[in-house]
Amino acid sequence: MEALECDLLRYIGTLSRCIHSIMDEKFKAYGFQRGQFVFFTRICETPGLTLTDLTQQCAVDKATTTKAVDKLAAAGYVEKRRDSRDGRAWNVYPAEKGLAIYDAFIAEENRQAAACLAGLSDEDKAAALRLAAVMSRNAADEWNRMKR
Repeated sequence: MEALECDLLRYIGTLSRCIHSIMDEKFKAYGFQRGQFVFFTRICETPGLTLTDLTQQCAVDKATTTKAVDKLAAAGYVEKRRDSRDGRAWNVYPAEKGLAIYDAFIAEENRQAAACLAGLSDEDKAAALRLAAVMSRNAADEWNRMKR
């Protein structure tokens, strides 16, 4: 049997699952379902984002994005509008109700980041960010190759 050569992905997976579970629990009070906060924050950060771009940013399939956005729109947190340049495409925007809670979401995300980085020097934090960015780009490239 082949042995795992590096535990890095195991640690990253644990980190991701823990953070998502915490965020999902925190945002239940707003009626958010599992993983919807990821879509919501991206929409608030980039108003007018297309569903295609949102799908790419979140590294999920189109159906998952559509389902999440439709639920957020039905709850009044975001709005979908036809793209003015391409009538087949949709753009998504935060609704007033969404903007009213966005700061609470970002505050929690910042709190989670601080908890994860506790005990690291500023240099270690910078190195972690730089390395995570490279790993994220590499993983996105691999995901895009798989999707073709």
